[in-house]
Amino acid sequence: MSVSEVRYHEVEWYREVPRSIRKQVLIGGTLILVTFGGFGAWGAFAPLAAAVISPGTFVATGENKVIQHLEGGIIASLSVRDGETVVENQTLMTLDDTAALTNMQQLMQREMRLRAILQRLSDQVADSKVMTEIPVAAYGEGATAMQEILVGQKAHFQAWREKLDNDLTLLTRNVEALTHRQTGERGQISSMEAQRDLLTAELETKTVLLDKGLITRSEVRQIQRAVADADGDISRLMAEVQEIDTQISRYTGEMIQVRDANRQTALSEIQNVQIELDSVREQIRQARSVLTRTTIRSPVSGVVVRTYYHTTGGVVESGKPIMEILPSGVPLIIETYIPRQKIDEVKQGVKVAVRLSALNQRTTPILEGTLDYLSADSMLENSTQGAQEVYVARVSISPEQFAAVPNFVPTPGMPVEVMIQTAQRTFFEYLSRPIVDSMSRAFRET
Repeated sequence: MSVSEVRYHEVEWYREVPRSIRKQVLIGGTLILVTFGGFGAWGAFAPLAAAVISPGTFVATGENKVIQHLEGGIIASLSVRDGETVVENQTLMTLDDTAALTNMQQLMQREMRLRAILQRLSDQVADSKVMTEIPVAAYGEGATAMQEILVGQKAHFQAWREKLDNDLTLLTRNVEALTHRQTGERGQISSMEAQRDLLTAELETKTVLLDKGLITRSEVRQIQRAVADADGDISRLMAEVQEIDTQISRYTGEMIQVRDANRQTALSEIQNVQIELDSVREQIRQARSVLTRTTIRSPVSGVVVRTYYHTTGGVVESGKPIMEILPSGVPLIIETYIPRQKIDEVKQGVKVAVRLSALNQRTTPILEGTLDYLSADSMLENSTQGAQEVYVARVSISPEQFAAVPNFVPTPGMPVEVMIQTAQRTFFEYLSRPIVDSMSRAFRET
C-alpha cells in the first residue's frame, strides 16, 4: 500500500470518530437531576420515624410488698432468707415477746382486780349479805391470781358488811329502846286517864253533896286539885310520847341515810371503776395486738427479694423496712425514666419498641409494647450521672409478644432498652431544626 493510500484511510477514520459529548452530558445531567431530585423529594416529603431511647427494667405492677413493724423490737428468730418462696400468712420473723407478754399479764391482772371490785360494789349496792361468787375457771392460767384477788375483795366486803350492820344495829337498838319507853309511857297515860276518870266521877258526887251541905268545900277542892294533877301528868306523858316519836323518826331516817350513803358511795365507785375497766380492756386489746405482731407474717404469697436484717438479736427499728416480697402471679411491666427535656415528645398510648438487652441481640426480636402510664410531674432520680429530674413511664407488653421469644420468662429487675415512638419528621426538618431554633433566639434584645 502506497503512502497516499495510508493517509487516505487515516483521514477517513478520523472523520468517522465521534467527537461530540452532548449525549454523555445529557445522560449525566439526567442522572444527576434524578438523583438529587429524588433525594430532595424524599428529604422533603418522606416521613422518618423518631424515638426517645431510654433504659428500663421489668417491675411488678403492684410493686414489692415492703414488710414493716409498727413498734420494732429485738429479733428472736429468722424464718426466711433472700430468694425463698413464701405463702400468705407464713411466718417471716419472730420478735422477742418478753416485754409485750409482761405488759399483757399486768393488764390482765388489773382487769381481774377491777372485775372483782366491780362485783363487790354491785353487791354493796344490792345490799347483799354475802359477795357473789365469780367463776375463776374461766380465767385459765389466771385462775389462781383471780382467786387471790377474790379473797381480798371478799374480806373487804365482809368488813363493809360488818360496819354497816353495826351502824344499823346501834340505830335499831335506839329505836327499840325508845319504842319500849314509849310503850311504858303510853301505859302510864292510860292509867292516869283512868285515875282522872275516877276523880272526875268522885268530884261530881261530892259537888252534889256540897250543894246539899253535907260536906265542906275543902274536900271538893282537894278532889279538883287531884283531877288537875292527873290532867297535867297526862299532858306531860303525851308530850314525852310525841318526843319519842320524833326521836324514833330521826333514828329511822338515819338508818335510811346510812343505807343510801353506802349505796351512793358504791355507785360513785362503780362509775369510776367502770371507766377504768373500759380503759384497761382497750389497753388489753392493744397489748394483745402488739403481742400478736411479734410474729411477723407474710401478707401475700411471693418471693423474698430483699432482707434488711440477717442476724438474731438485731434491733428492728419502728416503721423501718424489714424485707421486701415480690407477689407471685402479678404481671410484670417495664418502668423507665424520660428526661425532662424530652417529655414534650412523649405521649401516653403511643407504641413502644422494646429490646431485651439481657438476651442475645442477634436472635432476639424486638417486642412491641404500649406506653400506658406517664407521670403527671417530674421527680428527682439519682443515677450514676447524679441527680436529675425525670418523668416515670410504664410500658406494658401483651402475652402474644412474649410468646415470640421462646422459653422467655421476664423477671423483676431484668434490663431492657425502650424506644418510645415520637412525632414523625422529614429529613429536611431534622436538618433545619437546629437552624430554626437558633434563629428563633437570634436578633432579640436581652
